[in-house]
Amino acid sequence: VDDDVGAFHRFWRGVCGKVAGSDAGDILYGRMKKTCDEYFMIPARRERRGVGGIFFDQLRELEGYVETAQLLVREVAAGFMPS
Repeated sequence: VDDDVGAFHRFWRGVCGKVAGSDAGDILYGRMKKTCDEYFMIPARRERRGVGGIFFDQLRELEGYVETAQLLVREVAAGFMPS
């Protein structure tokens, strides 16, 4: 399971890097992962549900570049890993 979770997060970090460039992609991935982690946190149990992911509904990190946002959405849609 841990190998799958690691592969899952490496995959999404790679998508962000492909869209925004290596360093900026790491930052973008970190922001989107943090948003997801916060959403799925169960405060009473002090634990998260699931393995996490990325939330990309707020694309302000892309500085308003519509083309970059469209590329991110296309990469996310095309990037589902085979099970």
